[in-house]
Amino acid sequence: MKRCCNTLPSRDDSQPNSSGVLFNQNSDQSDDSITGHVSSITDESLNDTSSTLYATPPLCDSSLTLPQTSEFSSTTLDHMMMKAYGATLLFSDGGSHSSQWCQRWSSVIQHQGKHYSLPGGSIGKKYIDLLSEELNYLSTGAFPSERVIVFCSVMLQRDRLVRKGSDIRRLLERRMTLWQSGHFDTLLQEAARCDLSLRNSHHLNKDQSKDHIVRVFTRLMLQGNVRAAVRWITERSGGGVMTPSDMTEISHPNGKRSSMTVFDVLKTKHPEPQIPNDFAIPSFDTLPLLEDSEITNNHIQSVAHQLQGGAGPGGCDSSHWRDVLLRYGASSSRLRESVATLCRRICNSIVPWDDIRALVASRLIALNKCPGVRPIGIGETLRRIIGKAVCMATRIDAALVCGSDQLCAGLKAGIEGAIHAMNDLFTNHQDQPSGWGVLLVDAANAFNSLNRTAMLLHARLLWPRCARFLFNTYRGWSVLVLKGSSNYLYSKEGVTQGDPLSMFMYAIGTLPLIRSLNNPVKWTQLWYADDASAGGSLPALHEWFSLLCSRGPGFGYYPEPRKCILVVNERNRMEAEAIFSNLGVKVVTGNRFLGGFIGNLSDQNSYVMSKVQKWIGHLKVLSNIAITQPQLAYAAFTKSLQHEWTFLMRVVPGCGPLFQALEHVIEHHFLPNVFGVEISTTECQLFTLPLRFGGLGVINPVSMASCLYDASVQGTVTLVNSIVGTAAFELDAHLETITNARMCHHKSMDSTHTKDFNMLLSSFDPSQQRTILRAREHGTSSWLSVLPLERSQFDLSAQEFRDGLALRYRKPLLCLPPNCDGCGAPFSIEHALDCRIGGLVGRRHNEVRDAFGDLASLVWSPVVKEPVVSDGSDGIFEPLVADLCVRGVWQPQTEALFDIRVVDTDARSYCGRTPSAVLCSAEAEKKRKYSLACQSRRASFTPLVVSVDGVLAPEAKY
Repeated sequence: MKRCCNTLPSRDDSQPNSSGVLFNQNSDQSDDSITGHVSSITDESLNDTSSTLYATPPLCDSSLTLPQTSEFSSTTLDHMMMKAYGATLLFSDGGSHSSQWCQRWSSVIQHQGKHYSLPGGSIGKKYIDLLSEELNYLSTGAFPSERVIVFCSVMLQRDRLVRKGSDIRRLLERRMTLWQSGHFDTLLQEAARCDLSLRNSHHLNKDQSKDHIVRVFTRLMLQGNVRAAVRWITERSGGGVMTPSDMTEISHPNGKRSSMTVFDVLKTKHPEPQIPNDFAIPSFDTLPLLEDSEITNNHIQSVAHQLQGGAGPGGCDSSHWRDVLLRYGASSSRLRESVATLCRRICNSIVPWDDIRALVASRLIALNKCPGVRPIGIGETLRRIIGKAVCMATRIDAALVCGSDQLCAGLKAGIEGAIHAMNDLFTNHQDQPSGWGVLLVDAANAFNSLNRTAMLLHARLLWPRCARFLFNTYRGWSVLVLKGSSNYLYSKEGVTQGDPLSMFMYAIGTLPLIRSLNNPVKWTQLWYADDASAGGSLPALHEWFSLLCSRGPGFGYYPEPRKCILVVNERNRMEAEAIFSNLGVKVVTGNRFLGGFIGNLSDQNSYVMSKVQKWIGHLKVLSNIAITQPQLAYAAFTKSLQHEWTFLMRVVPGCGPLFQALEHVIEHHFLPNVFGVEISTTECQLFTLPLRFGGLGVINPVSMASCLYDASVQGTVTLVNSIVGTAAFELDAHLETITNARMCHHKSMDSTHTKDFNMLLSSFDPSQQRTILRAREHGTSSWLSVLPLERSQFDLSAQEFRDGLALRYRKPLLCLPPNCDGCGAPFSIEHALDCRIGGLVGRRHNEVRDAFGDLASLVWSPVVKEPVVSDGSDGIFEPLVADLCVRGVWQPQTEALFDIRVVDTDARSYCGRTPSAVLCSAEAEKKRKYSLACQSRRASFTPLVVSVDGVLAPEAKY
């Protein structure tokens, strides 16, 4: 087989090194890349100190003998690929290095990626239309993908001295004119100059003070990167980002340690392609039909709504692509059609590698593991969009073919079912006279070492609807870009980090290996991606592991015995150590397993307590942030942090009491800091209820643990039965079981929440009861459930958020002035809601009017504020002015008039009436006043009545 180690032409090394910028540039999105797959690579897997790529991946262990198997010749493999796909693999990174667009792309990808946010209006739409045109060129093969990447980068490149909105629009318009005129190199020169000025004016911020941590957290949350923000404040990014020239210490299998540059370490983690052994290659006389996949505008739209992650080599991150695909009306729709067209081309035909070479490139980041290096791959955002769309259309096929054999192929509740199944096996077999255990296997550099040739052939047989897309994106070597290095690495084997289909590809690639090891009589094996495990008697486990070590390397799976763990009962420890003594497997009585735990109860409790102590530390950091940023802290807690321990509660039985300390921190630190005042125990119990029950959705980990565990067990019973071998796996039955269990859990929890709500309600005074009951109304809690995005103006100041919570639960407002600045009367909540002189009544009315008008203008045009309904000159109707006039709402070419009223349903005059009755009465009053006058001008009238806390009157809901 042909071997190549080509590198792209080196660029001008005189350019300033961008590595010093990398951390600060990505500090607000460093973990966004973790949204893609990050393989569990360890430095001990390096087998030498050489800086060159190893041609043969490390073998399992010297004590295990590999079978002597023949290798296919490159000619035979080419013939098989031709038969499967009608084309062969390239075993190179492409041959167009000297092309103009390749050279331009090579220059652009070394920029820092400091881009403008795309402005609205005609400039933004013109940019999107040009981007659609470039994608259409790529879809027809007129230009390579380098051109699209260069276009986005040079158009949006930030200029240090151009900051005003009008100046930015003029700059972007000039650049687009230059692009349309073909002055590409002029734009490239300008982009390089702007990037250089930003680079020189930028200094790596190593400030780790509390203020710096809060600033970064705030920026991430306002951008919608909740997971990244939580990981930032909990310091789970290790020692930060390393530059390619940094030195790091690594460990070798023989126990020795040595130092290497980060670049050389990353090099060893991307091995040369291997010729597969004969038993790893499928034999086929006939092939499944290649069915075309229909990717549409709707697929792209669905993907865009869920898009997250940092920027790839080109510098455009997910927030930019989400905006251009969703926020610009017809222009965004045309762009989605262009992306769908490109996706269909790659999915349904064989595409020349040079056309998509830049599209499948990834940015490689090295995180400091302290010690060691953890590589993070971030693919181009456009590639991620396309990959997710293909996955959405074809993932059901992968789930069907993998079943319960490989659980990482998009199977719902796959991890939970795996943990429950293995725990059941471990518990039920402890009384057997012969030793029984669970062997947890660790493999070396698993995702980067899986044999790519065999994987693509298996995909052709097992996942034909996606096979051509996989072949196109893995036909050549994907470029891995390291900012600050003039050389590239290449993904030559395995799957590429940053590819949204990497998990599915790995599942398909390992499935034949897994099924070759099946022997339900002797052992029960369980796989989730590269995490292999098996349960059985100790001699059977030794046999299974020996088979895995002998067959695995043929597929590119290299177990490392000294990192594997055998979990046994204490009385079987000596027997286990004797049987596995020649392998160096560690024997324990309990260990972490796929995010859960397997082993004896004392070890399990110790593990849970260690996790709880970490979460307490994380929650205290978040509680301190809540003092100045309560809305952001609340969103980070409810949408990210608390889900970490709810997962543990779903897979570890009886762990509720171990969360007492965490619940104490929530009640006495976090919630008081969010509200800015002390919270009573009764109020805390109310806040643990869901939003629709008037609570805040802050889950009580002590009381909820058993419910969550029972629901998880019930939902995965079909999958567990399949894993343990008592029933055949059926995907439809599994999905039905999950759906039924979820419905039962929701009904049970709704019943429990209703009882708790009614019991807690009696503990409050009548005025609070009225307010809390109204908080259960539909729509009044939406402001608590949305992300505090800055671009959507959903972010509130600390005072605004706390005032909203105080109004929701009838608590005193903080920092109220002693007297009204309008009329001079003593100031209170009631006075603020009723006083017309101070201006607050008019302000709240105008905010509702303007918000409704802005939303209506997105759909209908024109929208007129304060239209005159009647001037009173006819003597029939009094002078009337509505709030809004919108043409075409209810009937084409017909005016629809709206008038708004905001009502304080807790005013003293309404004390004897329910809020709904007050709102309906206000609606009727508006109709009596406006309906006849509107009919006389052949217009419809709709009253928009809403309470001060967001309860809508009946007609306002529709």
